[in-house]
Amino acid sequence: MKKFDVKKLFYNNRFVAVFSVVLAIIFWLVINLAVNPADERVFSNIPVKIDTTGTAASAVNLEVITQSVQTVNVTVRGERFALYRLSDSDIEAYASTINVNARGVYNLPISARLVNDSDNTSLSFSVSIDTTTVRFDQKETRTFPVHPYIENVSAGEGRYLGELSVIDNSTVMIYGPITELNTIEEVRAVYSPDTPEVLSETIYPSAQIKLYDENGAEIISDLLEISPSNTCYITIPVMMNKTVGLGVRYADAPSTQFSLPATLSQNEIEITGPANVVSEIDYLNLASISTKNISVSHNTFERHVNIDRTGVSLTDKSSGPVTVTFDMTGYSEKNFSVPIAGHHVVTGLNEQFSYEITTTNSVTMVGPTAVIEAMSAGDLYYEIDLSDIISPGTYERNVTVKMLNNTSVWAYGNYRCTINITQAP
Repeated sequence: MKKFDVKKLFYNNRFVAVFSVVLAIIFWLVINLAVNPADERVFSNIPVKIDTTGTAASAVNLEVITQSVQTVNVTVRGERFALYRLSDSDIEAYASTINVNARGVYNLPISARLVNDSDNTSLSFSVSIDTTTVRFDQKETRTFPVHPYIENVSAGEGRYLGELSVIDNSTVMIYGPITELNTIEEVRAVYSPDTPEVLSETIYPSAQIKLYDENGAEIISDLLEISPSNTCYITIPVMMNKTVGLGVRYADAPSTQFSLPATLSQNEIEITGPANVVSEIDYLNLASISTKNISVSHNTFERHVNIDRTGVSLTDKSSGPVTVTFDMTGYSEKNFSVPIAGHHVVTGLNEQFSYEITTTNSVTMVGPTAVIEAMSAGDLYYEIDLSDIISPGTYERNVTVKMLNNTSVWAYGNYRCTINITQAP
């Protein structure tokens, strides 16, 4: 095999030309590094960090609220070999907080350095912006009541809007800088439809939580956090007034159909309340009148209106009592001496007990004159409820007086009897 001779390459003009170029580049690099070993690199959009750890600002719980400069370009100068090993993550820009000790706005100097400063101390740094304006403040959470507020909403004809109320989130917690918190004068739950709404009945819409200052101007700030939610539901009650009739209601009457001719000081009364409820009411009863209190001579009573509908009440002009006068023409009253023994019906007594009643009552009966004149003591009987008796003994109990086969008469007054309860044999 023929031996290769390197010397012959240098007699090849093409090889000599290429070799000369490569050798020239190597010489240029060596000379350039020897004569000018330093260089610089620019690292763009490096975040500006503000750290208060261990400073006076930290001691008084100051936090960064705003800062005017978020990023800077950092120019690093030094040895080429050191420079070209760096990446963006090796560089940090920071603002010094050494002079920050109270709430306020500060112009802080911006500097740059290596994240791990011990890596290289021969590098120098400069930043594209040398100061940043920073606001410091304490943050806290405050609780505010929420007031419902509506716009662009009205009630339909014959109706009016009642008092607004918040269904949920009647209070909210707001977290943020003290300066912003101090500007909050009122928190509203605002319902404001884009087009006018005319309401015929109560609605429960979702409302937006909004903040207002002492001048009524809305506070719009990304620095304030509202919890538990920035919305809540409110009640917009649609109310109406209505004039309704009045009726008399009886207690202790001898029958459910019992009624007496009566004159009322007013036959109608005005009520107010939710429109969907009030619109369904045509009349109301007065508070009940017990027949035990009605006699020929005692026939006038004052009663207030009995309202058993939620949210319904009398208007101011209808707040007084109503006088009821029963027309007792054609009615009479008479006293009867009725022995309870043999003239009674006992209900509710447990079978394990026996009873004995010896009381005699003088009873005043009231009713149509023809019935009263034909009545005798033997036509009357007592109803006695003993369902609450659980042991032997002597008891006082109320009795109800009734007439056999007649529901037009009633007993005037209250009557009691004494009962001896013994164990049944």
